[in-house]
Amino acid sequence: MSITAHFPDTNIIVNKNVTEISTSVTSWDVTRTFYDVSGVFPYKAGNDYYTFFAGKAEWTAGQIDNLTKDDIPSMPSQILKRVDGKWEFFKTDYDAYFWGARNYKIINNNVVIGDGNEIGPDGPTWNGEASTNRNWNGDAYFGNIQDDGNILWKKVNDKANRIWFHGISMGDLNGDNRMDIGGAPNAGYQNLKLFVQNDQGEFNVKNNLLTLIDGKQPFALDFHDLDGDSIDEIITADYGGGDPSTDSSLNNLRVYKYNQDNAVFEIDFNSSTPSAFYSIGMGATSIQAADLNNDGIIDIVVAREDEAGNAFEVWRGNSSGGFDPFFSSPIWSQDELQFREFWILDVNQDSFMDIVLRPFHYGSLYRNNPVWWNVRDNNGIMLNYIIQINDGNANFSSYETEVLKIEGLNVDNINPYMDEGILHFIGTFTPDRSVPYLETVDLKVRIQ
Repeated sequence: MSITAHFPDTNIIVNKNVTEISTSVTSWDVTRTFYDVSGVFPYKAGNDYYTFFAGKAEWTAGQIDNLTKDDIPSMPSQILKRVDGKWEFFKTDYDAYFWGARNYKIINNNVVIGDGNEIGPDGPTWNGEASTNRNWNGDAYFGNIQDDGNILWKKVNDKANRIWFHGISMGDLNGDNRMDIGGAPNAGYQNLKLFVQNDQGEFNVKNNLLTLIDGKQPFALDFHDLDGDSIDEIITADYGGGDPSTDSSLNNLRVYKYNQDNAVFEIDFNSSTPSAFYSIGMGATSIQAADLNNDGIIDIVVAREDEAGNAFEVWRGNSSGGFDPFFSSPIWSQDELQFREFWILDVNQDSFMDIVLRPFHYGSLYRNNPVWWNVRDNNGIMLNYIIQINDGNANFSSYETEVLKIEGLNVDNINPYMDEGILHFIGTFTPDRSVPYLETVDLKVRIQ
């Protein structure tokens, strides 16, 4: 008798590495950049995988002293490359400087990313008063990913058109097959900050393409062709606390559609159910659109935050061109699970798109032994709650087939990507601020 035994791969493969960061940036600046979760994006170039870490300056949100972004230098970005399954230092990107990047969007080999720095005590101007150099604002960068892993960057705006790029998106706003860019909030104005790309590849400010219907500034936006006419719609969601039972503008979702006769975007959908998901006003942090139940109609996912915690919601597209409030996750407290933005990925290859949250901090649903600000004492991480499985109808629940726990793993943050249909996470940890070494890990997670 001849017997051949086939042993399946373990469902979690951990590849650790230590790489030296060869850069002119100080070790503390490197530590800060690799610790930050916002603005980090894995990408594929040629046959290799890379991860971009937007530079992070030294500041605390809303600090009360007199420092401004003119007193604090912005930082260059860092890029890692996956080599033989392990992550190594690739380069310092001196063409992309940030104080504190936030959202980004990738379409094919193009990427856009915005600086959402919060340096200084006064924040953005909301009521139309003159901006000062202390107002929170930064730059947007448009990049083209090259086959060798480099990114060719172009600054979208000049200094006069900086805004607080808490939200940023790109898409085709006029049907000319070129990427246009939008940012929010454009505080103190009745519009978004919009940049239209011309045939020379330059970006022209076109804020008058859209006037907000009530002047309320959204913090999150997305561009997506919802109706298949080759011109993207502009999707926005608000950021406002309060009581939705008395304020109908809270927790809103709005869609603006391009009117070719008037050459402007006009409101096409305005939600009217502020209490559909929450009993408090939740602030939108990011938006993505995708067909979640494979009915041929695009649905919209919004991530939100409040002092009460973080959540995400699903607005399912209907046959009339509108959107119905359909699903919401729990509101996870900061002691349970905090996340910044999310990815829409088919992690189990069942043809339905799932949601992977981008966690940070030290909640008990993510860290095995949560101890704030002490990675080593956390004894690793658990992935179940950040992997949200779609049941095929756009309802989501935490992955429950098995416990995805990695004990003893030191990571500040992890970021997801897909490789040949399998979910991966890249994680980093800077163990010593005075030494320019970085601990990296690649987690290969087979979702059943």
